[in-house]
Amino acid sequence: MNLIQRILHAHIGPFPVVLLGVIVLVLWLASEQNLLSNDVIGGLAALMTTGYILSNIGGRIPGLRLLGGPAILCVLVPSLCLGYHLIPPDATETIHTALDRDNILYLYIASLVVGSILGIDRQAIERHVLVHKLSKRFLPLIAGSIAAAIVAPLVGMLFDINPWHSFLFIVTPILSGGLGEGILPLALAYSEITHKSRIELSSFMIPAALIANLCAIMAASLLNWFGERYPRFTRSQDPMQTSMAPEGLEDNTPINIELMSAGILVICTLYTLGRVLSPMVSLPATIAMILVVVILKLLKILPVEIEAGAYQVYKAISKALTPAILVGMSVLYIPWQVLIQVIEPGFLAVCVSTVLTTVGTGFLVGRLLQISPVDAAIICACHSGFGSSGNMAILGASKRQALMPFAEVSISLGGAVMVIVATLLLHWYWPQIGAAL
Repeated sequence: MNLIQRILHAHIGPFPVVLLGVIVLVLWLASEQNLLSNDVIGGLAALMTTGYILSNIGGRIPGLRLLGGPAILCVLVPSLCLGYHLIPPDATETIHTALDRDNILYLYIASLVVGSILGIDRQAIERHVLVHKLSKRFLPLIAGSIAAAIVAPLVGMLFDINPWHSFLFIVTPILSGGLGEGILPLALAYSEITHKSRIELSSFMIPAALIANLCAIMAASLLNWFGERYPRFTRSQDPMQTSMAPEGLEDNTPINIELMSAGILVICTLYTLGRVLSPMVSLPATIAMILVVVILKLLKILPVEIEAGAYQVYKAISKALTPAILVGMSVLYIPWQVLIQVIEPGFLAVCVSTVLTTVGTGFLVGRLLQISPVDAAIICACHSGFGSSGNMAILGASKRQALMPFAEVSISLGGAVMVIVATLLLHWYWPQIGAAL
């Protein structure tokens, strides 16, 4: 087979390379002639194409793939291109319109927050959250988060970084549960309280989460090596295994359109309810929405089928739109010059200390509770990951894919708690915090 035949038969995911090239050519021609529609159609076409290509390239580079390559390229490359004026102005405007004016960003956030929380198995909640097994399964995670919230700001003080800044804008985004479930709701809530732009806020949050994800992957790989070398640290009388899907709907169940339509309606309604409750409870709409979803889940108010529909929407949107959203966030909220400025020794030290403190505390608490210290530490590492994609990279590096249910619980419930706590602190004490920053 010659070179031309190889190119004709090559694929990137489901797309033949030739077809993907034609799509890129069409979008480039439209952009050059100022004909790229300034709406959700043009925005999604540009974002999804760019995200799809970059995420696939990041997933194919051997070393980078293990470090979360798809997310790294989707965040860094568009920002770099924009910094060197390689993206046409009308394309930037189209992306801005799609994400903000047409509210794709809010749909993405609501779908991931609502779907991920409602997608936690009810039996898993009963067994592992509301009863005595909480201490053995999630105390390492809780202890690790508290320790990181104390230690990392102290490390930041060594580099003259205000401890409130370290906690609110570096530690909390790292432990918030990923992009859609944590960082974006956090940035929206912070923006409403502080009246600062999301661009300024996100320029610290997303790089912090990416750097922490890299550290977590390396920590998980070292933990796996340590566990293989010293098997006694991997033994447990209480194996960490459960199911994540709601009852009656396993992860490999085919998509049910009727359930998904019901899930979309519930997601949009809960987002609207958050906006209604926001002025009543004096909290940002996204935080009010998260509180409502957690209460609905814990009290089992929604039917299982509705929860299943929201969970399927979560899976579909997170798979289809995450690379595109990362590209959009990179273009709009992570200016290259700002990104270069924030990645300095003090910033890196706070990020690394957050991960190491969380993982180390989880290891020690896991050993005290007589569960596998290595597994407990890896779950804590997942709490520092960049959402579900970060979990997959972390668990893949540690060869602990069976822990995925607990990793998902850690980023869903643990991340929601971090977002709520940080937002409440900022809401109650903003005048004092703002004066200190």
